[in-house]
Amino acid sequence: MTPEVMKQYPEASMIEATRKVGELYKKLPEEEKLLLKETDKPLRPPSAYFLFIRDAREIALKSRKKPETNAERRKFIDECAQKWKQMSEQEKQHYLKLVAKQYEDFQAKMSVWEKGMIEAGMESLVRKTTRKKMNIETTQEGQVKAKANKRGTKTKVKSTRSKGKVKVETTGT
Repeated sequence: MTPEVMKQYPEASMIEATRKVGELYKKLPEEEKLLLKETDKPLRPPSAYFLFIRDAREIALKSRKKPETNAERRKFIDECAQKWKQMSEQEKQHYLKLVAKQYEDFQAKMSVWEKGMIEAGMESLVRKTTRKKMNIETTQEGQVKAKANKRGTKTKVKSTRSKGKVKVETTGT
């Protein structure tokens, strides 16, 4: 919803747009919120830096140096940031390889998830780039709209939510 909110409020900052999306979400009926939660969308993997912080935190917990106050937590994060900046690229390779592997897994899971969402008639939940590759366009309300491809043929996408299927037809010019 963020891109749509940004179109409606072009002067809004990203923080304001995010707040507006939150307000819109709160106004959704519980059934729609539940539907969004039940989609089991794969989570994007954390960054190499975040994995480093997680490991540093585990080491701190094992040595019983758990930061208790906000000031101690900030100090811990600052120290981790300094260590990360001082690490050579070779030292960071462990984390970079982990992230690369996790990202590959994420992409595979995301592809399967998106196909499922399209088959279930929930194309609006699919990434914009995937919809573009598949020649699927959604309106602001999440309804599917046919879009002409480069060759001049039209692709009709019919969404039948009650049956949970999507029918794609290609017609001549």
